[in-house]
Amino acid sequence: RPGEVQVEIFNVLGQRIKQYEKIFMNTGSISIDWNATTSEGVRVPPGVYFGVLKQEDKIIDVDRMVLIR
Repeated sequence: RPGEVQVEIFNVLGQRIKQYEKIFMNTGSISIDWNATTSEGVRVPPGVYFGVLKQEDKIIDVDRMVLIR
């Protein structure tokens, strides 16, 4: 449903490594470009990461990502 969403990226240990500002999302899909860095700008190593989409503090989608360098 339309509304503000929060996008966060986690590593396989469950540690949040990146958090984006809240954005407004209409019905449909959302696309985020991640430059493979933490919120502090540090490059992350190759591996598996999870993109989590939250709305009103409820998880509405989780996507698995594999970073290969």
